[in-house]
This record gives sequence, structure tokens and C-alpha cells, in this order.
Amino acid sequence: MSDMTEPLKPQQALARRIQDEYEAAYRRLKLIDGPDRHSWKQDPRALSWWTSDVLRSVSFGAPILLELTNRHEEDPTQLFIEVRLFWRACGENRSDTGVYAMLRCEVGRRLRHQAHSLLPASMSHLAAADMPLLIARATPLIDRAIGEHARQERDRYRRD
Repeated sequence: MSDMTEPLKPQQALARRIQDEYEAAYRRLKLIDGPDRHSWKQDPRALSWWTSDVLRSVSFGAPILLELTNRHEEDPTQLFIEVRLFWRACGENRSDTGVYAMLRCEVGRRLRHQAHSLLPASMSHLAAADMPLLIARATPLIDRAIGEHARQERDRYRRD
């Protein structure tokens, strides 16, 4: 009697791949240093909020965030970065491959939409053949936003 495990069904294999890629993306993004008082976070329910179904849950994207460690909506100096990941295999055209992301890099109060973007809109949508390439494309844009936030902070303290 051999101890053989059942092969995964295609949807189970895709769900496993998404879980692995999401964790790998999070680990890679955590290597990017954010400003003081900010940290990288992932929603623990990002892959399971829709009846624990990974494929349905990520159809609206799986976010990874850089935000204030102790969230404060009124802080005008806070940086907010969201990397919302999508897998084309979970979209309408399930035969399509690749991944894409919506990138938000904002500074300012989160309350009542008082934050403003640190990147032009043309840089907010990224696509790649695989997750490592997508994160590699997002990293310089995130670095740029963090640098712009730091410049704004230096300028603000010079005026005070």
C-alpha cells in the first residue's frame, strides 16, 4: 500500500499557486523600507473573504498595504500605498495568463478623500507575465513615491 496523495484539481492548483504568489509578493514588498511609523500589512482575509473561496475572493484583487502602523485617518503626513494584485486566470477570460496590479500611492488625510496621489495616473496600472516581474515593476514606483513623501516632509519642516 503506497502513500500517494491525490493530485490537485486544476482549480485547487490555481488557488494554491495564488496563495503562494500572494505570500511571496508580500515578503518581497516588506523588503522595501517605508517611512517611520509605517509598516507593510496584508489583509488576513484577502484570499478567503468570499466563502473561503480563493478564486472568488481574489476576483476583486488581493491588497498589500503600506500604511501607518497605528492608523490615524486625520494625520496629514501619512503615506498610504496599496498594491492590489489580480490574477488573469480568475477574470472573465480564464484562459488568459499573467498578473496585474493597481497601484495607489497617496499622502495625506485618509478621511473624506483628502489624500493626493504621489504618482501620475499613467503609473497606476501594471501588468506582467508573472508575479516576480510584476513586483519588480512596482518596486521603483513605490520607491519613487516613498522618496517624494520624504521630500515633502523635509520641505514641510523647512517651512515650520
